[in-house]
Amino acid sequence: MRPLYDPNDLTEALELDYFQRQRPLNRWLRRCTWTAGGVALVWALWAIWPANHSTLQAGPVATPHAMFNHNCGICHTEAFATAGRLMPGDSRSSVPDQACLQCHAAPDHNRSVKSENCASCHKEHRGNAMLARPTDKHCTACHANLKDQTGEPCPYENVPSFAAHPEFALWRDKTPDPGNVEFSHYKHLALRAEGSKGAGNAAAPAAAIRKLGEMKCSYCHQPDAAGKYMQPIQYDKHCQECHPLLLPVKADNVAEPLRTKLQQFLQEPVPHPKSNQTAWHVRAAVRERYLQFAQGNPSILDLKPKEPWIVLPGLPKRGEPATQDQISWVNDQWNLAEALFFDKSGCVRCHTEISKKQDRKDGLPDFGKPAIPQRWLTHSVFDHQAHRMLDCTSCHKAALASDKRQDVLMPKLESCQSCHQTKAGSARADCVECHQFHHRAGGPPWQGKMTIQDCTKQ
Repeated sequence: MRPLYDPNDLTEALELDYFQRQRPLNRWLRRCTWTAGGVALVWALWAIWPANHSTLQAGPVATPHAMFNHNCGICHTEAFATAGRLMPGDSRSSVPDQACLQCHAAPDHNRSVKSENCASCHKEHRGNAMLARPTDKHCTACHANLKDQTGEPCPYENVPSFAAHPEFALWRDKTPDPGNVEFSHYKHLALRAEGSKGAGNAAAPAAAIRKLGEMKCSYCHQPDAAGKYMQPIQYDKHCQECHPLLLPVKADNVAEPLRTKLQQFLQEPVPHPKSNQTAWHVRAAVRERYLQFAQGNPSILDLKPKEPWIVLPGLPKRGEPATQDQISWVNDQWNLAEALFFDKSGCVRCHTEISKKQDRKDGLPDFGKPAIPQRWLTHSVFDHQAHRMLDCTSCHKAALASDKRQDVLMPKLESCQSCHQTKAGSARADCVECHQFHHRAGGPPWQGKMTIQDCTKQ
């Protein structure tokens, strides 16, 4: 019986000269291989050409770094760091922190929170992107569940997003206004020029009150040079025009020309004490004003002018010492002014005495410090300039009816959330819109080591 596979038949089926014939598939494979190799070689030569380094980038650099677009070594200071990231277990960053810190001062968030490196949050080569605006996930990775992250009870609320942001702490804790200056926003916003009175029973300037009615909040609350925050309220700038500190004078049957000088003296306000001064400085300034007037106008005391002093050569000319009559007149006037300033309508119009009347030191009251807060939301940033299209009372609604100094007039969270939302067409609501990760307490150390040539070389 003949076997199923006969070796004689197999040798007849083989084409022993197959390697000498060209096959179409092999021909095209060879052509494609050479073509791919040639393209790869051309691309490699093109990429290493000095003017074409951008072909190796993942994307264009951000606009602030545009000058470094052809100078990769400014940021990529370590050789093969980018390629090394592909290796397992390599924790290096393609851009070391030191390369960023040579231009940017960026301390950590706090002592207990340290970022891995700058590039872990600030992603470059994403086009015209804001490098200072990382996504919320970098913040909510910890703040969405603070207790789980620390393992200990945390005094702060969890913040998974701005929509679920807790109410501002000053409202949660019901913090009163710590300021020690009596003021009614309601009365001033509804003030009319007719029949208004200033300090010392003097008619308040109608023009100033009319201007207050036109400017409303901006009459006193004026932004700083950057337009972000409001400047501190100061008596000399915001209050004196309507509430001047005028001195009283007790004098009868005053004839001309002394009457004219006395009227000028009565219309000149006393300077308000500075923030670190007390009632003692007020008394000293008032007595000095009275003494200068008495010495310059001796007829107020029914005294005859004295002969001028003879100053010896080489000696400095000094002021004339006060006489006993002048001191007595000053004391009489001060008793009148003291009752007006400290007990009736002067300082006590705005300042509350924190000392008891029977315990006054040197007979002077202690009004304490104004303690007006300059920043309320100290853990966030704000820009009034960016909100200039809004009426002040649309956010500070309580000011329209506030008649007590303890009232807190800051907006609540719902006022911010009405505009700042995640949906399209709304204002931004990401974390860095209001919060900064890095501390800016000391400011950037402007002592860099780079030159203009380092930044601009191609």
